[in-house]
Amino acid sequence: MTLSSFYVPRDAPYRRLSPPTKVILPLALMTAAFLVSQPVTNLGLVLIVAALLRSAAVPGSVVRGFAQVLLTLIPVITVSWTVFYRSGAPVFNLGPIVVTEAGLIRAVATDLRFTAIVLSVPLILGTMPQQDLVAALRWLRLPYLLCFIIALALRMIPTLERDVAIIRDAQRSRGVELDKGGLVVRLRGLASIVLPLMTVSIGRLEVLARVIESRGVTRRGPRSFYRRPTPGPVDLAIMFCSVGALVVVSIAKTTPLGRIVIG
Repeated sequence: MTLSSFYVPRDAPYRRLSPPTKVILPLALMTAAFLVSQPVTNLGLVLIVAALLRSAAVPGSVVRGFAQVLLTLIPVITVSWTVFYRSGAPVFNLGPIVVTEAGLIRAVATDLRFTAIVLSVPLILGTMPQQDLVAALRWLRLPYLLCFIIALALRMIPTLERDVAIIRDAQRSRGVELDKGGLVVRLRGLASIVLPLMTVSIGRLEVLARVIESRGVTRRGPRSFYRRPTPGPVDLAIMFCSVGALVVVSIAKTTPLGRIVIG
């Protein structure tokens, strides 16, 4: 799956929000996931993200593509916390390995935390096209040059993926084995892809640099845009509540009750 295939146009309540709202709300959920450390609270964030994904009608294939990251991440996190965290009452021993109650709690909380973070990404990439994402970042007062770099990166990734596919097919047609053999053979096959890719990319970057310079992208001064996002009252209310909730959580973590409830 390429980056450009994350967005599939659909009519859904969440998608009717303005682009800045669809950036701030997922970022607020990601930040909240880092702030809280209780399993129940992190589970609540996962359920909120799941409800938003359903409200946004994000295709299941896109969600599964991001969820595959968790198949590798969660086992590593679980083993790390349960094996190396020794604080708390021991639950069971397996030779030199001591699994504690606190380690299990932290493992579950961290698994849920990264689940909420990873599944929040489709709420950004899967609900609006790239130009709306860049316009939203500019609305948030990010520097124009930074927004341009982000837009360029988003457009270059699918281009590089297509180049790799073309080079791989060309090398296979020449009899180069890319998926067979030992480590040395596979590394040679990888070199036969990387070197042509670097050559093509350098040539494209030279042309792109001249185009950027000729169009005055790096100059200073006011900019004009074809379309600017215009958040409505509902969008402003959601953005205000998202930021306000983060402030409340941050303050609550400094109180004894808050540390018990949210960690």
